[in-house]
Amino acid sequence: MARRKLINDPDEVVIEALRGLVATNPGLKLLDRHKVVYRASRTPNEVALLSGGGSGHEPSHTGFIGDGMLTGAVCGNVFASPSSSQVYAGIKQVDNGAGVLVIVKNYTGDKVHFGKAVEKAKRDGIDVRMVVVGEDCAIDKNKLGRAGRRGLSGVLFVHKIAGAAAKSGASLAEVYRRAQEAAGLIGTVGVALTPCTLPGHQEAAFSIGNDEMELGLGIHGEAGAYRAELLSSRQTAAKCLDLILSEDSARNYLHVQPGERIALMVNDLGGLTGLELNILVQDAIRHLSTLPDGSKNIIVVRVISGRLMTSLEMAGASFTILKLGEHEGILQALDTPVKCVAWPGVVGSHDDIAGQLHSDAVFTTEEPPGEKPTYTVSTPQGQQFLRLMHSICQALSIAVPDLNKYDAASGDGDCGNSIKSGITGILSDGIMRETYDSAWLNADDAASAIAQLSEIIEDGMGGSLGGLICLLLEALSTSLQASDFPTSLEYAMERLVAYTGTSMGDRTLVDALSPAVDAFVAAAKCGNPVHECVHSASVAAKAGMNATVNMATAKAGRSANVGQSLKGVPDPGAFVVHIVWEAVDQVFQGAK
Repeated sequence: MARRKLINDPDEVVIEALRGLVATNPGLKLLDRHKVVYRASRTPNEVALLSGGGSGHEPSHTGFIGDGMLTGAVCGNVFASPSSSQVYAGIKQVDNGAGVLVIVKNYTGDKVHFGKAVEKAKRDGIDVRMVVVGEDCAIDKNKLGRAGRRGLSGVLFVHKIAGAAAKSGASLAEVYRRAQEAAGLIGTVGVALTPCTLPGHQEAAFSIGNDEMELGLGIHGEAGAYRAELLSSRQTAAKCLDLILSEDSARNYLHVQPGERIALMVNDLGGLTGLELNILVQDAIRHLSTLPDGSKNIIVVRVISGRLMTSLEMAGASFTILKLGEHEGILQALDTPVKCVAWPGVVGSHDDIAGQLHSDAVFTTEEPPGEKPTYTVSTPQGQQFLRLMHSICQALSIAVPDLNKYDAASGDGDCGNSIKSGITGILSDGIMRETYDSAWLNADDAASAIAQLSEIIEDGMGGSLGGLICLLLEALSTSLQASDFPTSLEYAMERLVAYTGTSMGDRTLVDALSPAVDAFVAAAKCGNPVHECVHSASVAAKAGMNATVNMATAKAGRSANVGQSLKGVPDPGAFVVHIVWEAVDQVFQGAK
């Protein structure tokens, strides 16, 4: 059953929540338009730490901004990565002159958007490095695919350790080294009793019986890798911790020796009571003290527990183990005082670091974006470009319900809504009227228009698919400055594959896009007219999309972590590629 939410507008939940956060914390400021929260005061020449991702995980990541941890965080829409322009604004804002370490969780959208921003910042002379954290221990290695291990609540240990290093005055290279080291010393497994419901949605992300639980799930509302009968707290803690510590050849992610010291994190995914969480902590410590064979003792020297990284209101928990061993300064880094909202304080030997709430809000005033220029479109090519954009938008708009349905099989069911946001941006910002004689796109210059189109889509469409589309368009625009369209299309396809690591058969948009590009280029090299090249590409895209219907599992993207069979449903990204080429084909066939 869907859970009702006390909100105003589903499309405004993120920015309204961020305004509330900075209103109660005078040490935080907000770049309103970019949804970047950052420290109001910082130490000059101290390495800055920037993290972020989709919202819906509160208090992550904004709750960990403060002296000794993050310098800033970039917030996307709920469960959708922020755009690269948001991330770039965040990098520029937090840079203190000593460089910026960007810490992201291992999700395609985050890697693409944060990676693009990092490259842009480097080009602008900012010293910046990026650490990708993926510590999920729930999924067998032979089922991971190219997507790799998901980033979960263990990233918070990386924030804390890197933050302590930065506070000590360490260089960017040293802070990066310590963050990478910490990322290799953690393992996490999550469990849930209930699903969550996205703001504005009428149905929960998945259904589950009262006598069942999901094991090995991520933090984006998706179902787990396994479904099991409902267990007690003691049994649940044991099951999750044993998955982390498993020495089975299919896992064997984290090697913890008998007598080894660890730090334990028990994280509330959003809907547990304090009673349940503390019982889980007790049971986890007891299980680690005596392993099933009774011969191994794992020494828990620090416990971090609380509502730290959530999946909206999901009733569940995640367990994270951090190996301490003899690694330099890790325990000291965990004990270094911090001043942030969400890192738990303790009663006893550690200083109480709980922050205080304040009523006076300080908002950062930003200059409004300048007025967009209007371009006169005077060439047949420019008018055809706008005609194509309009046809694509119309076709995708009709496909929105189907896209949501196909995406629900492997994720949170919002792919169609994301596409709709991108369409709205194109129609409002790109095409002023159907006469195609003027627009806010410089349609007479294809390279320029495609670059502008990328920016429009980036502003309006979040998530991995939006990032992939923008990455493809950026590469296409760059190549068109010096090459013809077939060559540029090949280059853009090569860049997309290079950045994502996806291949044919991975059950992604590449399964439709790659054969379409190959077909278009082959027809062009044979000297065929453009409409025949487009038709060949459209036929190939449809065949590639249909091929994903018969693929039961994905090897890349968020779908790679879904335990159930996907057979019978096309990949949403491949479906989008098919719709785009079909719309373009219809325009050219009608113009013959």
